[in-house]
Amino acid sequence: MTLSESLKKEIKRADQVATYFEATELAGSPTAEAAQYFGRPRWISPEKLDLEPRPAKVVKKALHNRLAAIDEAGN
Repeated sequence: MTLSESLKKEIKRADQVATYFEATELAGSPTAEAAQYFGRPRWISPEKLDLEPRPAKVVKKALHNRLAAIDEAGN
């Protein structure tokens, strides 16, 4: 699958947001430390996210399906 540059940037930002909340909400890292490494998301709160841990295989399949749907919608 080939992704556009704008979609790659959006994915990168979403990954940074996810990593921030994984660090602060799941791993218990201090918010200041997580913000230093990943940036502090200002447009979303953890209450709006499903932070339930899942097996990597399940998440990988869901991610691939979602990226394919986004890519399909953009073409």
